[in-house]
Amino acid sequence: MWWEARDAAEGELIAEVARLHSRYQEDLHNATSPWPVRGVGAGSPGEAATNDLPTSTVWGWRPLILVDDRAIGSSPATPGRFAFRELDRESAASQALQDWQPADDVLIEPVGPIIPAVGAGDSYHPGSGSGSGSATVGLPVMSQSWTGSNPGSYVIPGFLTVAHGVGPTKSAVTLPGGATGEVAFKDESALNAKGGDDIALVTLDPPHQMSPWLANQGTHAAPGGPPYAQLAADLYGGISKHVLGQVTAVLLQHGDNTWQWLDCWELGGVTQPLMQRGDSGALAIDPSANPCIFGHFVGGAVALRGTGFTSYWVQDLGRVLGRQSTLAGMIDF
Repeated sequence: MWWEARDAAEGELIAEVARLHSRYQEDLHNATSPWPVRGVGAGSPGEAATNDLPTSTVWGWRPLILVDDRAIGSSPATPGRFAFRELDRESAASQALQDWQPADDVLIEPVGPIIPAVGAGDSYHPGSGSGSGSATVGLPVMSQSWTGSNPGSYVIPGFLTVAHGVGPTKSAVTLPGGATGEVAFKDESALNAKGGDDIALVTLDPPHQMSPWLANQGTHAAPGGPPYAQLAADLYGGISKHVLGQVTAVLLQHGDNTWQWLDCWELGGVTQPLMQRGDSGALAIDPSANPCIFGHFVGGAVALRGTGFTSYWVQDLGRVLGRQSTLAGMIDF
């Protein structure tokens, strides 16, 4: 399990999220038309929804269900996340959740269309698997050499990024400034109703190197909780350069009719600056001097009015490498 309960109350919260996740996967698999539910996890209600919390609430964190913001019917007075009891009972979202029997205090988060954060005007097409979008250099790594005098040693510089930002394995990659490389590993199993990963390894052609090198403590251990208090995240790379964010939720699975990402951290809509298309692959770390790695920015919810994203999701690298043993054995960082 990704989450680790520290007491009975946290165990109950985690168990309820797991139950809702099972219902989500079942209904997503059986859906015959576009499904209005977009994901399941746990999150903080924020300032707008903290009144009259029931005693079952653990530090304000509750089960969280993402829904299509076009399916909530009459909008409640409370903006952003709100309690299930406030959801319009005649809405498509309410009808979809009826058999789930969520508690009244379960959080509902309306989200716009969820997309991989590829660059505007690129040639990426959702569902095609072509992965030819414009994305961001992520975590610098060293990859193993399987030839030469010392096969298996970590001697080839490269980086991790998102699968939807590169072409097929062994295809060429061109970086800003003229450096070139090759896709050495790619997994886009998130193109799957059961959920999966969105990650790729690119190795650089000689004599190109990755600079500067990122000192880090490796991936985050399985987090205790939820809840998580004041958990900050910094993102590096991409169009938006250095971005400051705050973890407001964790999702066991979320996405749309094309993409279903597993095990993602959600950053609230008040990142500084706002994330943009083309930032996919940006590396998310904690802000300490010797940071732990959260993972890579994979996508966001598009604002129906205005531009940019209203929510941002970072797939947990520790969980990805736990599933991707081949990739884990190919890299050191």
